[in-house]
Amino acid sequence: MAVNHEVAGSSPAAPANYIKGENMSETTNRELKKELTQLRVRISDLVDELSMLKTEVRRFKDDVASDVRYLTERVDQ
Repeated sequence: MAVNHEVAGSSPAAPANYIKGENMSETTNRELKKELTQLRVRISDLVDELSMLKTEVRRFKDDVASDVRYLTERVDQ
């Protein structure tokens, strides 16, 4: 038995968030734009996190170098 999808209210190819009267490419474009926005936010967050990690690593290296200098001076005395 064939199902009349227009009567059932859905199309087998239509995504769940398909808006009546909107063609598939408009829906796909809207979804892609939303995903692109989310990805841009995520990239921005990762760039910020990377910058903070670089700063922390630089500070850690400086602290280790300072500790090594201190220990070397103590041993040399």
